[in-house]
Amino acid sequence: MKSERVYWASYAVLAIGFALRFALTVATPARLAYDDHFPPVEIIANEHRLPLPAECWECYQPPAYYMVAAAAFGLTENASKAVGSTDQIAAAHAKKAVQFLSTLAGCATLWFCLLILRIPSRRPPTVEALALGCAALLPQHIYMSAMVTNDAFTYLVATLAVFTFLRASSKNWPLGGYALSGALAGLAILCKAYSIMTAAALIGALLLRRNDKPIEPPRKKRDASTTQRSLLAPLFAFTAACLAVGIWPTVRNLAHYNKLHVDNFDMFQTAMQSQFPGTRDDIEFTTFRFPALVRHPWVHISQVNSFWTELYARYWFDYEGIPISLSVSREWRDHIRSLHITSSQRTREDWQRALSWRDGAVPAVLHTSAVASYFAGLPITLMLLLGWVVALGRLRASTPACIHALHVPACILVPLVQVWRLPFMSAMKAAFTLNAVASGPWLIAEALERVPAKARPIVSFLLGLGLLILVVANVAFIVYMAQRAA
Repeated sequence: MKSERVYWASYAVLAIGFALRFALTVATPARLAYDDHFPPVEIIANEHRLPLPAECWECYQPPAYYMVAAAAFGLTENASKAVGSTDQIAAAHAKKAVQFLSTLAGCATLWFCLLILRIPSRRPPTVEALALGCAALLPQHIYMSAMVTNDAFTYLVATLAVFTFLRASSKNWPLGGYALSGALAGLAILCKAYSIMTAAALIGALLLRRNDKPIEPPRKKRDASTTQRSLLAPLFAFTAACLAVGIWPTVRNLAHYNKLHVDNFDMFQTAMQSQFPGTRDDIEFTTFRFPALVRHPWVHISQVNSFWTELYARYWFDYEGIPISLSVSREWRDHIRSLHITSSQRTREDWQRALSWRDGAVPAVLHTSAVASYFAGLPITLMLLLGWVVALGRLRASTPACIHALHVPACILVPLVQVWRLPFMSAMKAAFTLNAVASGPWLIAEALERVPAKARPIVSFLLGLGLLILVVANVAFIVYMAQRAA
């Protein structure tokens, strides 16, 4: 009985993760997000057509998320009007419904992360709960789950693609499973272009797979030639389905612009183009400025050009801050006002002065929880890296290890490529990598199970302490947003 009760820890972790996401969604106005995703939603909902790429800042994005969001927007708006709401109130209800779409997607992603953790077999209860907690309490995923954005929905679809791929491999490589996984990977690309890296990782796993035995034996006895399918069949099924679903954005771009890829920077001028670092030569790809980050927990001139510092910071706190926590900060508004920065099109000098802030320019109430969150992230990050090394050693012996070992670095490549194209701080987004949430808990569980028995209680304690700190830090952030954004 004791063992069965302990297994409920995973469901307790899920419940906490769900509660944090719903609470932050309630506390955060729908207008607060990294980008304004409502224009394409409203075009689809009100004009019943897909927007053209140059119509708005986010109109270049693939359409899958916006079609789902437009359906939620339209249904909620009509229902609100039906009970007597004014047009303004009905529109506010519709926008909140779209925001909750991200919340539901974030919670569903956590559920499938738990199912992925249990492939190929269920792990010890403590290992499972600790590994799942690293995704459930990850601040960046919580923020994205409470925001009107196409990212949270993308994470869910990408996680479903990984899950169905793993289930396919557990059933002796049935082609239908690979076709379904490929279609989901294509749908993820149809939500956000960076999902091509998830598809690439799964194709890579098919190419590298060696000596992996099915977890579940075939239901019917078959001869060896039938049971051991050729590599080409599942590879073709996955790739064909992925292309059939996900090729549309490329076709549109070629038709309209004669390019394989276009984005909003090709069509609009923005203040981001004067952001730091500014050039590739100014970006540091070999530094990790943790002491500077602890001294200045939000984006600051002292660490803005360090790629790995920025990426790490965004996972564990609202580091950029300007669209979310700093946008509702009286201290930050006073700081900007004192610099006499009035134009939204900031110059490089404006950015330098704004990012050279001192302690009084940021909300002191969040300073301690931000620093605590950064420290809590250290043992989790180390366990993830250890798990990746372990999985790398089993690359050709285990399909799950192969998938997760390829998936995480593939996702990390996205902000690296993005910042190489656009050397600005807004391009160094951890949000671009969070399709890897499907793989992170599995790798952390692998690392925990490889820790020597004598050291495991200490490592588990440190990891658990880090997760407890993250709970407190996330609650502090939610309370802050509820008080300041009201």
